Amino acid sequence: MYGGFSEEARNRYASLARLFQLQNWPAAEAARQARKIGLTHLLIHKHYPHADRIPLVPIHENDDYIVYRF
Repeated sequence: MYGGFSEEARNRYASLARLFQLQNWPAAEAARQARKIGLTHLLIHKHYPHADRIPLVPIHENDDYIVYRF
């Protein structure tokens, strides 16, 4: 998981993954992190914990995943 990244980067991405697993979408924090890190897309596995409502533009969806654009 996160092979090749520094420990700092692994910790940052792990905390970001936990952020997107929250039941309620953390709009302000998600927007801040997206700008800070330069996120352009978000991949959500539907069978993992995630917010019921994600106020982003969905660009692709199948039975298991949905991809959003920031």
